[in-house]
Amino acid sequence: MSDEPTRAVSPLRQRMIEDMRMRKMEPRTREAYVRGVRRLYRFLGRSPETATADDLRRFQLQLVEAGISHITLNATLTAIRFLFQVTLDRPQLVVKIRQVRVEQRLPVVLSRDELARLIESASDIKYQTALSVAYGAGVRAGEVAILKTGDVDSGRMTLAIGARTRRLLHPRCGDLAGTSDGQAAADRCGARSLRPSARPAPSHSGVCAAHDRV
Repeated sequence: MSDEPTRAVSPLRQRMIEDMRMRKMEPRTREAYVRGVRRLYRFLGRSPETATADDLRRFQLQLVEAGISHITLNATLTAIRFLFQVTLDRPQLVVKIRQVRVEQRLPVVLSRDELARLIESASDIKYQTALSVAYGAGVRAGEVAILKTGDVDSGRMTLAIGARTRRLLHPRCGDLAGTSDGQAAADRCGARSLRPSARPAPSHSGVCAAHDRV
């Protein structure tokens, strides 16, 4: 399975790509699988079709000894398992291949002062609102970027994400402003900034315009 861009794609690589496409795997996943199998090709110095169970064992040992990250190691092993289980139909060769355990780390939690400084460091109210909503409602940047004013209900302190999902704004948002008042908390978290005005907003307007996202 050659990795040289000037050389034609090998039949094995083409079959593997087709197998992934038939399963509607994402382009990034397909690229990661190809990279993983390419590592095996480089290790063997020949086509992965000729690999034995002992070759695969030595390959995994070499990856571990090379000190690559747990995530990269697991991604590579997943690609190898796909190649032999699906494309080559030789699942017996990868029966003993096991992924390594990835250490789960607790996320860093900002203090109230740190969070307040983070939000206030934004250049204007739009970005302060976006940061407040992202943290307070626990939504992704991409979700914040497409929010419309109609998605926010400041009275009930709720935020609509997508067609069916609704999430509560974080109750601690009020503490950032030094008040426990519900409406003040909504204001601090950006709900008032997003509240629809008497004049309907254009259909393309959101917390952050498409050309100016968080």
